[in-house]
Amino acid sequence: MYRVVISIGCFTVKEVERMDLVQDKIILIFYDPHPEVCKRFKIAFKDNPNVHVIQQAVSNWNGFTDFYLAGQSSSFTKIENAEKIKIKVRTLASVVKSAEAQYGLDSPKFLFMNCEGEEVPIIQHNSIEQFCKFKKMYIEFHPKLYAEEIFQNCVDKLAESFNVMKKYGSHSKYPQFTFVLKKGR
Repeated sequence: MYRVVISIGCFTVKEVERMDLVQDKIILIFYDPHPEVCKRFKIAFKDNPNVHVIQQAVSNWNGFTDFYLAGQSSSFTKIENAEKIKIKVRTLASVVKSAEAQYGLDSPKFLFMNCEGEEVPIIQHNSIEQFCKFKKMYIEFHPKLYAEEIFQNCVDKLAESFNVMKKYGSHSKYPQFTFVLKKGR
């Protein structure tokens, strides 16, 4: 039986190797809208049939949108002097449904979100039941992009069904911090 890991927003190749996610019994599905990031991952894992790189964004809606590239920076929001490309956008529900259908699973096991601010719309627009399909989640938050109340509502929503295993950073001192969550309330 395979364990499926869905990553929204790719980490670096070194981070993936450090997390020991490239194993025979793990299927890794990476979603990232940045073409250069996807290219690096496809090259790094070209000989591994269990690693799938999909150049798409995940947010709170399905469709297509403009996406702006400025070196390693990228955004849905216009960046001055940036290259504009069209990308496909999918919801978390559609990503999970696709993984379940493709691999014949009840649900994926792990969710990694490193999506530069889109974590809040994803959390806001999905039910807690959608997140409960995952046993563990690793979420990098960018609380400075949102009002304190909106950010806290997202944390409280996840706390209904997940325990915080680890927390890195502090939103009052850092521009971002990370939660590692495990299902179990």
